[in-house]
Amino acid sequence: MLNKGKVFAIGAAKTATTSLSLALKKLSFKHKPYDLALSNKVYVSGDYETIFCEVEKYNSFDDGPWNRGEFYKLLDQRFPNSKFILTIREPADWVESHEKHFSSNSNVLRIGPELWINDYDKQQNIDLYQKRNEQVLEYLKNRPGQLLVINICNDEGWEKLCSFLGLSVPDIPFPLANVTQKHQKMSAIKKY
Repeated sequence: MLNKGKVFAIGAAKTATTSLSLALKKLSFKHKPYDLALSNKVYVSGDYETIFCEVEKYNSFDDGPWNRGEFYKLLDQRFPNSKFILTIREPADWVESHEKHFSSNSNVLRIGPELWINDYDKQQNIDLYQKRNEQVLEYLKNRPGQLLVINICNDEGWEKLCSFLGLSVPDIPFPLANVTQKHQKMSAIKKY
């Protein structure tokens, strides 16, 4: 396992963050997934110290609050030598999945000023998604080895992740969670 720094997965919701979470657990990281209470502390009270104390207890993190806005910059400053994983997805597929997940018909609880939610104007949401990804790339562009950009939805998995983390590739399939039937069919076609 990685012996210094932390690993923060900072991709937008619906970019295979849950699959990445499962992969990091399989690699024996002490992992902290999405935490609604901590996410609320960022937006409701601005209580970063509670979040930073929580970071001390784990090696890897995904989803909120770790992927909120520019919070990655504060995490980088507070926890030097950390690695960041930006999960991405084709924008048209991402916005479709995102809208289904966060629509007013969904039972998902919304918190804070979410960067990627804008009353479901497809193009505006795509623009916000792409802009935020570009900001992450710009921020970490001169720091080789600290940022991995991975498209799990496009069948990138163990090889890319383990190479970035300096770990051996496990002899098990890469975990996939929340996969639609459409993606399962496309994945099966690509593999055979």
